[in-house]
Amino acid sequence: MNDLMKDPEMIAALQTLGKKLKTPAELVSLNNELTKITIEAALNGEMNVHLGYRKHSLEGYNSGNSRNGYNRKTLKSEHGEMEIAAPRDRNGEFDPVFLTKYQTRLGTLDALFFVGYILN
Repeated sequence: MNDLMKDPEMIAALQTLGKKLKTPAELVSLNNELTKITIEAALNGEMNVHLGYRKHSLEGYNSGNSRNGYNRKTLKSEHGEMEIAAPRDRNGEFDPVFLTKYQTRLGTLDALFFVGYILN
């Protein structure tokens, strides 16, 4: 078990969410939302590394490249489709590793890689 899943606050939050679920469809919806949030956080983290500074940091002013909003991207998974906001940079040089520019499927193996990438 990963250290993140041993965190009492994390366990309490997940238990609270679990108690509110009434149908399998709600579980799928929760899973998709958690996946979406995590993917977007990973992509924003990659953008921080790519640019060399965090969002709203003074280091980014006049740096030659900066954030330029988000592109909507639809991902297909075993539980249906989800729309994410993928960050972009002004120079168009951002090439994410975690979820590549043209990747549209998030399969089971991709999800396992993804969870390992975020948690390590």
